[in-house]
Amino acid sequence: MKFWEKLGNIDRRVIYVIMAIVVIVPLILTVKLPSKVRAMPRTKSIFNHVEQIDPTAKRKALILSIDFDPQSEPELKPQFEAVVRHAFAKDIPVLVLALNIQGTDIGREVLERLAAEHNQVYGEDYVLLGWKPSVIAVILGMGNFINQVFPEDYYGTPLDSLPVMKEVINYDDAGMVMNFTASSFYSSWVIYAHTPFNVPTATGVTSVSVADIYPYLGSKQLLGMLAGMKAAGEYERLVKDRYYPNMTVKKLAKDSYEIIIEEQVYDADSIDLQSLAKRFNLNAIDIQKAITAKKKFERNLTLLQLPETDSTFFTYSRELTVTPKNSGTIIAEVSLAGQKLKINETQMQEIAKLYYVSGEELHDFFKKSKGDSTTVSTKRAKVKIPFLKSIKKLKKSKSSPAKFERKIFLRGTQALPALSASLIVIILFVIIGNISFFASRRKK
Repeated sequence: MKFWEKLGNIDRRVIYVIMAIVVIVPLILTVKLPSKVRAMPRTKSIFNHVEQIDPTAKRKALILSIDFDPQSEPELKPQFEAVVRHAFAKDIPVLVLALNIQGTDIGREVLERLAAEHNQVYGEDYVLLGWKPSVIAVILGMGNFINQVFPEDYYGTPLDSLPVMKEVINYDDAGMVMNFTASSFYSSWVIYAHTPFNVPTATGVTSVSVADIYPYLGSKQLLGMLAGMKAAGEYERLVKDRYYPNMTVKKLAKDSYEIIIEEQVYDADSIDLQSLAKRFNLNAIDIQKAITAKKKFERNLTLLQLPETDSTFFTYSRELTVTPKNSGTIIAEVSLAGQKLKINETQMQEIAKLYYVSGEELHDFFKKSKGDSTTVSTKRAKVKIPFLKSIKKLKKSKSSPAKFERKIFLRGTQALPALSASLIVIILFVIIGNISFFASRRKK
C-alpha cells in the first residue's frame, strides 16, 4: 500500500517536468512514423470531395474561412495549410476570408508561403478577401455576389480587377466552402450558406468540439470534419502520398544533374481510383475491370516530353501499378515506382515543376551550386515526410558536388508523436492517481 500512497503524493513539479520531456523530446528528435496512415472517414470525405473538384467546371473554387485566433492556431492552422496545399496541387482557385479579424494575418502568411512553393499567382490562382463585420450578413451576402460583400481584397485591390474573380461570382461557383474554427461558427455556415444556397460545406474544429459536430454530419449538412491535430496529420499524409514525393537533386558536372524521386505508395478506394484515372488521363473502367478480375493494372505514364533536337525528344515517365487488396473498404494499392535519372538543367527544372518545387527554391539551388566545390542541403525536419519553402540550413563541403533535398514540412504530422506521448502520460497519471486514492481509502 505504501508504494501506491507514495505515487499518489508525487510532487507536482515532477509531473510538470515529465510532461515537458515527453512533449519536447518527440518534437526535437527524429521520429519515424508509419509509411501509411489510415485516415478517419470524416477526414477522407473532405479529401475525396476536393479531389473531385474540377478547376475547369462551374463549381471550381474553394472558399476557406479562417474563423480562429492564435489561441487555437496549433490545432487549426495545420488543417488550413493541408487543405490549401491540396488545392494548389490541383490548381483549384482558392478564396480565403476571415470571420474572426485575427484570422486575416494567419491566412496571409500561409497563402504567401504556399503560393511561393507552388508558383501560384495572386489574383489568378488565389485571393485573400480579408475580414468584414457581421457574420450573418457576410455569409448570406456572398451567396448573391461576393464582390458586393468584399468590393476590395485584403490589400485594397478592387475585386473586379482580379482575373480569378471574373469566374467566381457567388456560391454557385464554389466546389466547397470550409471553415476552421474553435467556436460554433460552423453552424453559421450550415444555416446561412449550405441551407439556402446548397453549397457543399465542411469544417475543421478543435478536438473538444468534435461531439457537437456529429448531428451535422449525420444529417449530411456537413460533408466532413477535420478534428484537431490528428485530422490535420491525416489530411497532410493523404495529400503528401498523392502529390509530394521526396526528391533529391545532385549536381554531377556542368549542366549535368542526378535526380532521385522516391516511390509513392498508398491505399485507394473507388473514389481514389476515379481521381487517379482523371489525373493521369487513364480509363477508369479499365482499372475497375482489372481490380474486379483481381489482376494488377500496370501502365507507363508519360508525364513530360521535351525536344532535345529537331528529331528527338526527352521523355519522362513513371511506372504505375494498381494492385487489388481485400481489406475492408480498401480495394487497391497504388504504387508509382521510384526513379534515379541523369539529366541536364532544363530537364531537371521541368521535372521538378511536376512535383511543385518552386522557382525560388531552384534559383537558390543554382545560385549555391556555381562551382563543383559546394554542397547545398535543404533538410527540413528529419521526419521522412517532405517540403517547405524556407531553406533551413546550408552545409558546405569541398569534397562533394551540390545537392538539393526537397521535403515538405508537415506541421500536424510532426506534432502527432508529442501529442500522443503527452496523452499517454496524462492517462497514466490518472490511473496512478485513482489507484493511489482507492488504496489509501481502503487502508483507512
